[in-house]
Amino acid sequence: MTQLPSPSWRVVLRSYVFLVLIILLSGAFALLLPFMVLPRSFVRRIFHAYLRIGLWLIEVVCDVRYVVVGRENIPPGPVLFASKHQSAWDSAVLPMLLGDPAAFVKREFLLAPIMGLVAWRMRHIPVARGKGVGPFAKAVETARQTLAEGRSILIFPEGTRRCAAPYAKPDYHKGVAVLFQQLKAPCVPVALNSGLVWPRRSILRPPGVIRVEILPLIPASTERTAFMGVLIDRIETASRRLAGVEASRGEELAAATC
Repeated sequence: MTQLPSPSWRVVLRSYVFLVLIILLSGAFALLLPFMVLPRSFVRRIFHAYLRIGLWLIEVVCDVRYVVVGRENIPPGPVLFASKHQSAWDSAVLPMLLGDPAAFVKREFLLAPIMGLVAWRMRHIPVARGKGVGPFAKAVETARQTLAEGRSILIFPEGTRRCAAPYAKPDYHKGVAVLFQQLKAPCVPVALNSGLVWPRRSILRPPGVIRVEILPLIPASTERTAFMGVLIDRIETASRRLAGVEASRGEELAAATC
């Protein structure tokens, strides 16, 4: 069974040092909030600079790096990115790495003091979870308009972060199939292992490499039921491999155990 190892005192110390530094960096970023009234392109540059500094800090302090492979699988024009979700790293960094797609985010996230304002100015798409069909239909319509403007869409089909070690049983929601059917755009699956070095519900940052793998696209003409099967198979096969988990061993635990 793949489990995260017990942290050493060095990992604990480095994690707390990084936490202090990222708080200071976020405080400095907060001083730039008045500039949020400027055009989105300017806000994007500021936020991406903040992210790059944060990524540099975690590499220097915690020896956490990232690599992205498979960029050749992104076709010209807007697409629907559907990604595995294991860590806060995904929702913060993936939009920058994938060419600035509009991401589906929880509506309550927009209430966060700083990052909520950033998400709003970056024109991400809020979704009220558990509120019925109406709010999701509105989000789908916003996504359709965004795609028509030439901007890609990013969604996390499981809706929430899943544990990487032990590897949680997948829980893909049918909303991604509805979105795929409505947008009529190719879907590019994304696998990753961010939860191994940026665990959810933990401030510890063990050293390692966050691997993001952009997988071959699923054509827009794919039938809805077949789409779900292909999407889950591609993302889970690659994510398990990146996490070092063999599907045949059946070591799937509920995410609540993480």
